Amino acid sequence: MQALVLSKDRANRALLTALGSAVTLALIFTIFDSGINFGSIPAALISGFAGIGAAGVRLLGNLPTATALLTRTGGWPLVFSAAAFLVSLLTLYLTCLRAPRLQPFLGDLLLVHYTPDGHLHLCPEIAIFNSGAKAGALIKISGTISHVSGGTQSQLHWIAFEELTYAARPGERNLPYSTFAGHPQSLVLGKSEAVSKRIGMISDRKFRLLPGTHRLEITLHTGPRGGNRVRLKRKLEISRDEERWAYDNRGEETTNTVQNLGLYHHPGQRCFTRYGAPPD
Repeated sequence: MQALVLSKDRANRALLTALGSAVTLALIFTIFDSGINFGSIPAALISGFAGIGAAGVRLLGNLPTATALLTRTGGWPLVFSAAAFLVSLLTLYLTCLRAPRLQPFLGDLLLVHYTPDGHLHLCPEIAIFNSGAKAGALIKISGTISHVSGGTQSQLHWIAFEELTYAARPGERNLPYSTFAGHPQSLVLGKSEAVSKRIGMISDRKFRLLPGTHRLEITLHTGPRGGNRVRLKRKLEISRDEERWAYDNRGEETTNTVQNLGLYHHPGQRCFTRYGAPPD
């Protein structure tokens, strides 16, 4: 069997094509990994990038000529040096220079109860992962809750960290009980670090949930002085009996442990609801 032998020009052309493909993939990865909001980019800037892309396509059409020129002039070492420099810059950006990127997630259990004076108190679990190369900080958490039909809305304020605890007496159901675990404070996450906390949020006024579907929006203020914002949006469904139970079992001022109504995230309905909850 005869061995497959490539001419010097074809070998150089194949090598240059592979190198260009690697650099292109690296640039594409960097663009999509940077989390750029393309909707906020001016149209003129997009047109400029399109022109640069068209010029790149025309250059690719002249690839055989460029390969032959590099072969005759011995310019391959310069090409490899430039490619290595680009890869080094990309590595420096991904490992040292990339800004913090805090990615939040909501847990599957949402705790709901009322304060003794009738304010709504929500306890979602929030997990945050920093995929950036620099340390990031969660400065503040705020939110809103409103009925889908409109008319009822309240602002939510972050007032505490909460934790689950077993507080049922013998023979009682193991319902979700929560207790105070700490005052609000900034959370600092280093490179590739993650943290999970259950937070307590209270309505700015006396507020009762109406039977039906509500919109829940939680805003996380990150970055220097909380300038950056990340929003989490979910829905929750509650029946009249469930809401009445939560209001009748609202906390007392003399106790630290509170019994909650547990709403579980249902993947099919994409909302927090008692439907599909674990059996009692």
